[in-house]
Amino acid sequence: MHMNNPVLTNNTLRVKESNTNLILDTLKSLQIATRAEIARITGLSIATCGNILKDLVTSGEILEGDLENCSGGRPARQYIYNKNFSLVIAMTIQSDKTLKTLQYAVTNLYGEIMEERIKAYDRIDPDTIKNLVSDLISTHSNIKSIGIGIPGFASKEGTIGINDIEELNGVNLVALLGNAFGVKVSVDRSPSISAYGYYQAHAEHQGQTLATILTPLEHPVGAGFIINNQIYRGASNMEGEISYIYDSFASELQFADSTKPKLIQETLFSIAAIISTINPSVIVLMGKSFNVENFKTICDTCAEMFPSEFLPKFELQEDYSDVYLQGTIQIAIDCLKPKVKLIAK
Repeated sequence: MHMNNPVLTNNTLRVKESNTNLILDTLKSLQIATRAEIARITGLSIATCGNILKDLVTSGEILEGDLENCSGGRPARQYIYNKNFSLVIAMTIQSDKTLKTLQYAVTNLYGEIMEERIKAYDRIDPDTIKNLVSDLISTHSNIKSIGIGIPGFASKEGTIGINDIEELNGVNLVALLGNAFGVKVSVDRSPSISAYGYYQAHAEHQGQTLATILTPLEHPVGAGFIINNQIYRGASNMEGEISYIYDSFASELQFADSTKPKLIQETLFSIAAIISTINPSVIVLMGKSFNVENFKTICDTCAEMFPSEFLPKFELQEDYSDVYLQGTIQIAIDCLKPKVKLIAK
């Protein structure tokens, strides 16, 4: 009597899952393709592609299209990526002075917005978010993930810590929403998400290392980093909390320049730390506290501080709400990407 080898079975499932992911990614990029085209691009056999495509049609993740007319041959079935198979919710939370705002969007897997709204609140507590998600899920039945951007810190487990919305401190939004609605949830810092959205929106920066310095009104600066095409997250998700550096060491290092406003001092100190450690190709200054005048002052001062070969390209984004939302949409979509990848040894 032969017993199944659990290692072999597990490896077979992993190979199939990896091949399925490869076919889905390829079809998402192409939008519509035949089995032969998918096989040629992926390097998989036509038989393997055929079996996986059949399963994907059954699950609804892809759709069967028309027969493609081929000269002198048998017509080939076309397959279409079902961009509406799963929908996502993106929520961005901001706090400037006494104003608290929550912006949300429901999108498909291409990030196409199906519903969007922004609203001001006196309080944004867990019930505010939970009730909004409940309403959206009742309207859009195929929501599979939620991305949330917060003006502060969240642990890898999703518990919100240092944060400008006091009523969310200590709340684990990943567990709260995941358990309540059975969806995947990602929570991240607004500087990191805004960096991701800016990176996605600027094709000229693809493949580059990018950093943002983000300054909401009357709140300390924070930074976000895109490295190897993805958000860089530190060991405890505390990457980019650069205000601690300035507050702790600026006066001791005699960095402070009384002729310059604190925002410029803090930004220059942060830029020096980022250039000296991350060495990005691009640094984007984000937030309404930045303007053309102080942006020029910062760029000119950096040119005096560093050799030209060390200087990144500086860019200005005073209103970052759009890139903040787009980055949050993307982290929600990323939640649905399978984690299994095959690597060569």
